[in-house]
Amino acid sequence: MENIVDRFIAVDENGNEYELLVYQKIVEARTRGGTHRIPGMKRISTSDGLSVNRIDDETYTLDCYYELTALTEITVQKTNHGLFGVRTTEDLSVDGGGTLINSEGQQTQPNTHGKPARWMASYGKRYGRTDGLVEGLAIMSPPYKRKPFDRSVWFTRDYGNFSPMPFDAFANGETFVMPKDEVLQLAYRIVCYTGVPSNDFLNGHWEEFNALSEGKRS
Repeated sequence: MENIVDRFIAVDENGNEYELLVYQKIVEARTRGGTHRIPGMKRISTSDGLSVNRIDDETYTLDCYYELTALTEITVQKTNHGLFGVRTTEDLSVDGGGTLINSEGQQTQPNTHGKPARWMASYGKRYGRTDGLVEGLAIMSPPYKRKPFDRSVWFTRDYGNFSPMPFDAFANGETFVMPKDEVLQLAYRIVCYTGVPSNDFLNGHWEEFNALSEGKRS
């Protein structure tokens, strides 16, 4: 038997809970009655603050919660290296023929970089398909009280990188300081979907995660 590298709780669409044991090559669900296959997996909550939710066959969400404690005083200067973000495959990027759009209807890097938005989405036709399949993903960034995260500005690139990251928008000489022992809580949702998403679809996910993450972000 290979060594277990992680374990977490999964919930199927009937509300049954399972302990998932993750090996290097094997994933199984183990309950008191033995080992089971779970074709109707609905939610997986991992031990490191992630929650994977199966909405339906075409939509999955990944809810991410982070709690960062400063072991010493930390000072962050202007930088374009973010804390959280995604890098899409080429076919979902603008450079690969895809679409990059934010909650304000702005598209492409020149019009979205450094701009405030509630969410950022990217989608495109998948390469190598004959059925015109469109897939994509979006990041939901709920509101923060802690400066500079309250600006809700984004780092974006047409080659497929985007991040809700305020440090690149700093003015000259501006810094972010975390005193020793201060705790920073961050919460983001990634939505993976099939098809061209509507504003109602993405705004609905933002509203849901905004309520769900209340009290879990600085």
